[in-house]
Amino acid sequence: MRRLPPDSERPSRTRRKLAAEAVVELTHQLAALPDTAFKGLPLPQELRDEFEQVRKMKASAARARQLRHLAGDLRADDELLAALSMALGGQRRLSHEEALRFQQREELRESLLDPHHGDEALSALEQSAPDLDHAALHEQIERYRHTGDKRYYRAIFRLLEKGGLP
Repeated sequence: MRRLPPDSERPSRTRRKLAAEAVVELTHQLAALPDTAFKGLPLPQELRDEFEQVRKMKASAARARQLRHLAGDLRADDELLAALSMALGGQRRLSHEEALRFQQREELRESLLDPHHGDEALSALEQSAPDLDHAALHEQIERYRHTGDKRYYRAIFRLLEKGGLP
């Protein structure tokens, strides 16, 4: 029996298989992106059309098979694969940053509505955010404190968001 010399340049079969599975997972994530995020991807028109078809398909064996086919097409182009991975990473980062800003606005709203320290938070906000409509914000805070109506609670959040806060 003849043994072949080990090829140190070539990755192991396990590594190749894991890399292929990662590309399949990437194609699933790309197909699941919202329309606005998908439109910004650096895809050639042919692949974009194929992805559009897959995005319209219901979950089925045919859809999974088509996603695996697209993964094979992506594996053939290392540069495209790297660009899509970076774009998807940017989408995740952007999504994380949006979630963080949303949470900060919620915390700011809660501090503004705090009966003991709300006035201090409001005066600090007036100094740090001059573009914010402070009169409308103060009015919504007072309305919420008197009625407890969620409309005013949401209106406070929208004012903070419109004012560009966190």
